Amino acid sequence: MDQQAQTLLLTLKRSSAASDAKLTQLNNLKSDIKHHRVPDSAQPIIFECLRVALTQQASSTLATAAFTTLGHLLKRLKIQDPDGSAIVQHAPKLFPALQERLGDLRENHRNAASQAFADAWHFCAHDVEHIIRDEVIPGANVRAKDTAMHWVVRMNREEALPFKSFVPLMVANLEDHDGAVRDSAKSALVDLFRNAPDRAKADLKRQLNLHGVRTGIASQILTQIDSDKASAPAIDMSQSTRSLPAIDPHLAESINSEAARPPPPEEVPMDPIFVHSQRELEDTFSDMVPHFEGRESEENWGNRDKSVTKMRRLLKGNAPTDYHTLFMSSIKHMQAGIIKVANSLRTTTSTNACYLVQELARTLGPALDSMVEIYLQTFVKMCAATKHIAAQNGNQTVDTIYQYVSYNIRTMQHVWIACQDKNVQPRTFASGWLRTILSRQVGAKSHFESTGGLELAEKCVKHGLNDSQPKVKEAMRATYWALAKIWPNRAELIMNTLDPKAKIALEKHSLNPNASTSSASTLRTSTASRAGAASKSSVRDAIMAARKKAQAESRPNSAMASVSPATVRSKSSNNLSARQPSAGPPASARVPSTASTSSSTSTSARPNALMSGAARRPVRRPEIARPATADPYASRRLARPETPSIKSPVTSPRQEVASTSVGTSASKSRTDRGSPALSPPTLNGSASVDSVIPVIADDTFSMELPTVHRSHVPVFERRASHLSTVDATTDTQPSEPQHTRRASDRNDSPVTISHQPSPHRESASPQAEEAAFQIHEDPFMEGIEASEAQKTQQSQDARSVLGEVPVNEFSQVATAESSNREEMPRTEDSPPQSPQTKSETLRSRKLLMSGIERIRGRTLDAHGFRKVLELIKSSESGEIFGSVGEGRRFDDLCSVLLEYIVESSDAAGNPAVRHSQELRRQATSVMRTVLNAQQPPYRKWIASGRWYPRALTGALDARKNVEGSGLLVKDLEALASDIVARVHPDEGEKAIIEWLEHCSMVRKNKAVALALRNLAALIASTTITASPLSRDLGERAGRLAVVSLRSKDAEVRKSSVELATQLHVSWPSDAESQGDAKSEFWSMLDKNGLQESARNLIVYFIARRERSN
Repeated sequence: MDQQAQTLLLTLKRSSAASDAKLTQLNNLKSDIKHHRVPDSAQPIIFECLRVALTQQASSTLATAAFTTLGHLLKRLKIQDPDGSAIVQHAPKLFPALQERLGDLRENHRNAASQAFADAWHFCAHDVEHIIRDEVIPGANVRAKDTAMHWVVRMNREEALPFKSFVPLMVANLEDHDGAVRDSAKSALVDLFRNAPDRAKADLKRQLNLHGVRTGIASQILTQIDSDKASAPAIDMSQSTRSLPAIDPHLAESINSEAARPPPPEEVPMDPIFVHSQRELEDTFSDMVPHFEGRESEENWGNRDKSVTKMRRLLKGNAPTDYHTLFMSSIKHMQAGIIKVANSLRTTTSTNACYLVQELARTLGPALDSMVEIYLQTFVKMCAATKHIAAQNGNQTVDTIYQYVSYNIRTMQHVWIACQDKNVQPRTFASGWLRTILSRQVGAKSHFESTGGLELAEKCVKHGLNDSQPKVKEAMRATYWALAKIWPNRAELIMNTLDPKAKIALEKHSLNPNASTSSASTLRTSTASRAGAASKSSVRDAIMAARKKAQAESRPNSAMASVSPATVRSKSSNNLSARQPSAGPPASARVPSTASTSSSTSTSARPNALMSGAARRPVRRPEIARPATADPYASRRLARPETPSIKSPVTSPRQEVASTSVGTSASKSRTDRGSPALSPPTLNGSASVDSVIPVIADDTFSMELPTVHRSHVPVFERRASHLSTVDATTDTQPSEPQHTRRASDRNDSPVTISHQPSPHRESASPQAEEAAFQIHEDPFMEGIEASEAQKTQQSQDARSVLGEVPVNEFSQVATAESSNREEMPRTEDSPPQSPQTKSETLRSRKLLMSGIERIRGRTLDAHGFRKVLELIKSSESGEIFGSVGEGRRFDDLCSVLLEYIVESSDAAGNPAVRHSQELRRQATSVMRTVLNAQQPPYRKWIASGRWYPRALTGALDARKNVEGSGLLVKDLEALASDIVARVHPDEGEKAIIEWLEHCSMVRKNKAVALALRNLAALIASTTITASPLSRDLGERAGRLAVVSLRSKDAEVRKSSVELATQLHVSWPSDAESQGDAKSEFWSMLDKNGLQESARNLIVYFIARRERSN
């Protein structure tokens, strides 16, 4: 198996090997792993084979086979060694490749990578959780984030993975710019916290508030979490023997009464808020109290409205039931503030407060009795407001209070006071309140009579029936008949006190049960008379309309052009005309249209016109499916407006044409067909490229390659491949017509679109007689034109992006010579390089040099940075930078990257410096990749250039120029962490200390805090690596810690305390002064001016650390 694995590794690393051969050898190895024992000597080779197979993008089948082989390998190694020592030793080599596959385009590859991490978690839990938590979830790849969050849910469900450390990162993804990430984060949090304890849910709510998650998203998550609570079991009443009470005959009337109607639906639906502890509810109300202090102003009215809305949401949650006592006391404490909001002049805010009081009455019921008095005084007074909306809100609120709270004599007194109010509105509304009270007191008549409520009710009814306002009397009549159903004798006495006119009006009221028999004849007589008069008038109107229509002048046909309003016929007239016999021919059905039909209508109504028939539109053809080529815009849906070539002036210079390879079959079919509407003839009979090829955005990245001795030049598949036509002298091969290509090029080369030269171009350009062919050019190669000219001793004119390229007859010779000069020296262990591999290496090296020049000139875009990163990753042994002893290219790349990262993004006066933070993130990613490389050439170049300390101080300088805590800050902190993990402690400590000594702490607190944390980490690593801290560096670090403790920034003080604590642990001690080492530490701090309060703080944290250890 050793020889088989070695052969597979060589095959996988050879780029010229066929994919089928790689797949066959990998499957053979997988079969041997399934059936035989894997020897220890073959294990590292097999893991390396799987890593190479997973990183290759050429074949998806090969990656799938690698995933299945990895699964069988882990199972076999677990059987051979249950402790998994081999997995712990070799599996981390695969983690970068698996992490990249988590964001793969193919879902099966993402699932396979997730399963691989799940299998490796049993042996490398710390490393796997670090990758998922710290790199994938906060990363930039959308698909990787989604897969990682689902991985956490799955591992928690299957393996009981503790998820507390993942929660802040998932909560941060709730505000991600991508909708899929937000949905995945919501579903993941709901799944994780569905069965979590209340303490964990409170922590989730705290995280949601800390990250500023939108209220709608947070409410949706908390609602879904609490909606799964198990409902209380139903009580079995089948064995109950309790006898039912006698049914009150007025019960049905009470239930069906107007006052017992269900609450109206919410104007604006809102989600409930669930609280998980008494402390949380106290904090919620405590945050509201400051907003209700003082008078309403422009600053506090919005917060007051939000607080009222929050109380309504709390009322819909679990607070009134689970924490009833605290909730009631808090609501009573907030009563004055609620009344202030209800009396606001802002209608929306006042309405919101009224809704709150109504919902309090419905939800709490008699528990609100202690607060009813003040609420009634406020809202009865509000009923007299001149604003109609405010008066109606007060009426509904008072009616709701009377419907749900307990009755007492004070409530009836408020009704009596409202009946005597000088304003009409309270007197009108009081009748409705009284009906509500009476409907609720049907079952407690004796209590209502004994407390004096009936006497007050009689006084209210008498006062309302004798009121001067008809509206008040009409409303009170309905209340009278409600009273008559319950106390008929008392109602009869009230009627006897009325004057005859008021008595007749009361008897004719619609709610009088005897009103139908007394007034039936009168109603019938009046109705018949009104109906007869109406029928006569309608006949008279119809006759007059017919006469006017007959006497109307007929319009001439010349008036058809004028637009007249279309006549609108009523439904009754249409039905009448449909029933009458028609003298003319039957009207044909017409297709509805948006045009006016008045002209045709008026023409058909004139029998003496020149055109006796109605003006008709041509018959509309039925809708049938049309071929794609029938659409004149089938291939013209452009990304942005384009300028046709035929409209340009004759003397205009030749324009560059950006084109793309036609990828879809639909595009091919539309392009290959010669539709007249699609490709109109031009001056020479060939279509313009602008009319069929969409224009791509300008920020794309393309490849410019020199001509080499190869039969086929591979094309980098990117968002846009710029094709330039170059005139060359050739008569052997005629130019192919447009939209045609050879069958052999369909799978290998992009679609070639050739231009036929225009007659105007022939007169303007001396090279117009030459045929056209395509070369792949790229602005990425502009940066090294001068250096290549020096090497080949040829002078070439600089070319503009996508401009015309003159033919270089010596380019092949120059490329061959440069290939011989820059050939990489081969090591003894490396396999022999083929000519194709040499040319690819040379091309990659030239692309890298061009990228360095463009980074230096601040002209490289995000796609270019990704290409540079891909070139570095594809060169495992560093041959792209040259020989091992030559580190010039490596130093150039690191220096320009460091300058790019450090450079301030807010520099004024130079537009080239104002690059976005996204480009600096790309540069940081390239820098991390270069410094994390572990191959021997990279290690030697990094050590010779001292790039670890230089990059560390560069990251700190870059942190000074970035405000806030965005993604760039995280990348810079990750870069510093990577360097701290790899740099020698002495070098790193010296670099950070020198940086801090020369750095001013004014307006650079974030960078100083980062430097102090990294310095503490480096000092801690000296204990692990058994390399003691030098006394000189320790004293300098202690001096910086004392100075930082006096900073005004809390983060700097916290970092300085951590540094001082770590210095105490790692303080160097001699053999003779073992016991005095700590005293020397404290004397050093005192000598640098340590204050007593800072000393006590350091002592506390030192004791805390020792106790935890």
